[in-house]
Amino acid sequence: MLGGPTVSSLFAIRLEEPIVSSQRPDLPSDSWAESIRCPGLSVQADDLVRIVDEVSKRWAVLRYETPRPCIWVVFIGGTGTGKSTVFNTLCGLPLSHTGIERPKTRGPIAYAYQGMSMEQGFPIPGIRVKMSSADASEGQRFTGKAGEIQIVEHDRKEVSHWILVDTPDLDSLEQDHRQMADDLYLMSDVVVFVTSQEKYADGVPYEFLQTIQKDRKPFFFILNKAGVETNPEDIASALEDHSIRMPEDRFWLFSYLSSAAPEVLPEGGDFYDFSRAFSRTLSPEAMADVLREERARKAQILGERLDALLESLNREHQASEQWISGLERLLGETSDAFLKGQEEKFSDESRAYLQTEIRSLFEKYDVLARPRRMVTQILSTPLRMLGLLKKPDAMRTREEALTKLREKVDLSPVNRMLDQFNRKVLEQLSPSDPTAPLYGEIRRPDLLITEEEVRERVWREQEDLLAWLQETFDKLAEGIPKHKEWGIYSTSVLWGIFIVSLEAAIGGGLGFLDAAVDSLLAPFVTKGATELFAYHELQTIARELTERYQEGLLSVIREQRDRYGERMDSLRTPPETLSRLQELRKTVSELERG
Repeated sequence: MLGGPTVSSLFAIRLEEPIVSSQRPDLPSDSWAESIRCPGLSVQADDLVRIVDEVSKRWAVLRYETPRPCIWVVFIGGTGTGKSTVFNTLCGLPLSHTGIERPKTRGPIAYAYQGMSMEQGFPIPGIRVKMSSADASEGQRFTGKAGEIQIVEHDRKEVSHWILVDTPDLDSLEQDHRQMADDLYLMSDVVVFVTSQEKYADGVPYEFLQTIQKDRKPFFFILNKAGVETNPEDIASALEDHSIRMPEDRFWLFSYLSSAAPEVLPEGGDFYDFSRAFSRTLSPEAMADVLREERARKAQILGERLDALLESLNREHQASEQWISGLERLLGETSDAFLKGQEEKFSDESRAYLQTEIRSLFEKYDVLARPRRMVTQILSTPLRMLGLLKKPDAMRTREEALTKLREKVDLSPVNRMLDQFNRKVLEQLSPSDPTAPLYGEIRRPDLLITEEEVRERVWREQEDLLAWLQETFDKLAEGIPKHKEWGIYSTSVLWGIFIVSLEAAIGGGLGFLDAAVDSLLAPFVTKGATELFAYHELQTIARELTERYQEGLLSVIREQRDRYGERMDSLRTPPETLSRLQELRKTVSELERG
């Protein structure tokens, strides 16, 4: 066994009470992260996911560490560099399994003062916390387990202000190991970076050191297994070539650190000198300053990431608003083209029912109705006997009219309109990136309206239309004032002559001539008479009928538009989440100021 001072005596700094806090500051939760959405129009969805994940983790770390005034010292290094040996030696116990042949630390191992309640609200998602005591673990070496952090509690008051954490190897082939090292790095207030003569120039250590330097995080650099020919100036120069600079008191070379007896240190050796510098730098007296600076630094980095997140979400919001405007534009273009092709079709299909109701209304007030019918019958009978005229259809009920209309309706133009609209959406509004969430959403098979759904909707709209038309004519017939009936009698001669002449000519039914209301009836209407009142009402009915019929057909494409809009809404971050992020940014700004 090596002679020299023990770790306990080296760190025997007088403390009246161990540093433990159970009070938790009132910091908002991070549940907002679950409602972040991204259509993928202006930013890569994967990039946004990474930002959200980092922001969420950094904020969870601040919330977790703030009520625990301890310095988190995280040991990071590659396989076989001696990282776990340095950790064990500072702990004074052989806690972490050591070796050089393959990664020994499969899960993180923490050495913390008892009563810290470290299992409550641990900030790294998906990590179980397993607790044990140093006394019960005496002589036991841990390798750790994936998805779990092993926390070994001790009762040493002289190091109660530290939480020492050994992490899985940084250059492990296991992605989970590397991710765990990255996550625990976020929790660190100080990093002890351990590498070796044969590994310090590897790409992974350089990249991680650059991250530490960029984050301005305090760290100790230990080059273990240094040979007698190793020149510290050459190592420092090689690091500076990669923009990595460090103070002399943070740069340490160990010729060899034995893992046989970590609880005893050789006095005057490399590690002895390092451990004294380490304990002075992270003493209880210095702890307040270290934590204040680190909490402010962590808050500043979090604020920068929050700004990036809010900027990305703002760009996505603007892009989604433009997308919705584009959707409305395509709706308008397709609807206008459809209506232009349906104007004549509407006139042909809707005229018959309107003719019947008009005749029913005016015959109610026509004093010549009975003799006109007699004249019509006399004039038309010979023609009908010769087979030149057909017997007029009887008055149809609304149900009969609806059935007839459904038999005649041609839905192919509506289906073509939908196909054109859907094709334009994919051609003009689809993200180019197949991995964008919106790309897949607007291609979902259940998003498109089927032909059966088109038929049911059009029939429902036609039924509503005919119900409205029947109700409108009923009210109109009841609405002519009694004191104006004389006007209808006085001018009904003109109506009788007009209608009898037409019916005698065509054998009943006004046919296409009845559609020309303005050109045929206007010259016979007496100003101030009841006919004028009815005439204007008919004009209003005709206009509203046209609008309602068109709206019924266009309701199909509007429903399709709404389905696209719903998919977009499902991919957008809710306004209340954005408001919570803005409030979080204010809170983080306060933490930055300390």
